[in-house]
Amino acid sequence: MRKKRKSMRFLKVLSFTLILSCLSLSALAQEPIMTDDEQLEQIDSTSLGSILVHLNDTDNLLPKQEVEIALVKVADITGQGYELTPLFEESGINLMEIETAEDLMEASILLKNLVPENAEVSSLKTDENGQCIFENLEVGVYLLYPLDTAEYENISPLLIAIPTFDEVEGQMQYNVTVYPKHSPNPSIRIRKVDSLDNDKVLKQAEFTLYDEAMTELKVTSTNENGIAEFYNVKNGTYYLQETKAPKGYKLAKDPIKVVIDEEYNGEELFEVTVQNTLLPVIVQTGDYSDIWLHAGLCCIALAGLGLVLLKKKHKSFEE
Repeated sequence: MRKKRKSMRFLKVLSFTLILSCLSLSALAQEPIMTDDEQLEQIDSTSLGSILVHLNDTDNLLPKQEVEIALVKVADITGQGYELTPLFEESGINLMEIETAEDLMEASILLKNLVPENAEVSSLKTDENGQCIFENLEVGVYLLYPLDTAEYENISPLLIAIPTFDEVEGQMQYNVTVYPKHSPNPSIRIRKVDSLDNDKVLKQAEFTLYDEAMTELKVTSTNENGIAEFYNVKNGTYYLQETKAPKGYKLAKDPIKVVIDEEYNGEELFEVTVQNTLLPVIVQTGDYSDIWLHAGLCCIALAGLGLVLLKKKHKSFEE
């Protein structure tokens, strides 16, 4: 009886997680927890189900197609409740002890980190509407996580039970729709300033973003406020290179290394200030009008001298 109650508690948390996946975790955790043992007996272990993945629109309407989603089974249903498959036993997670959405998120992340990089998992790519569907799924608990987010935002892993209890219908649902939680990847912002006066911002400086292999990714230029920004940059190692200096300034030759990884603490902005030095100014003295005047007088004098010499030479021939 105790194990059945715990199993239904887990199903209840999963149910509210799927319904309210667009909300914050704090909102999810406030929902009540089901303890009705009779619901567990509705599960038909021979039935097959499906999971429809639906990506929500981002604030800046990033493309939702070609996002590759992986799905792997992490637990079976037995007479004792939910039991982890051999691949995930070492996690030490007891799914029947999960009581809040925070617990569920922590378990999802831990289980995702246990999936070997070369593991053979089911995967699908989303269509232009941000959808894909996994079908013919056995009863159990599945881990869903991104393999490639393409041009979309960061997607959090999540656990889904087949079946999941539907509060509205009041029964188990074997065909489930999920809306994975997503969050923006960081942006790299460059602030371009004068080396002698950091309050003086510089526009029309061009920067190119390269990956670790120095393959060109994107190009952008600073605006009127001296700001250039590369949006939605995934985790990785990058290099910033100034490829066009503001007018009257030296080109910054050294690339700037930028590392964005799990230790970046989920900040949404990586900022860097780049200084430019003015080109040397050639100081010119004197009045150009005097120079041209002297040059003109010299030409006239030379022409007069030439005529004199020519006349003397002609007179010599006559004598």
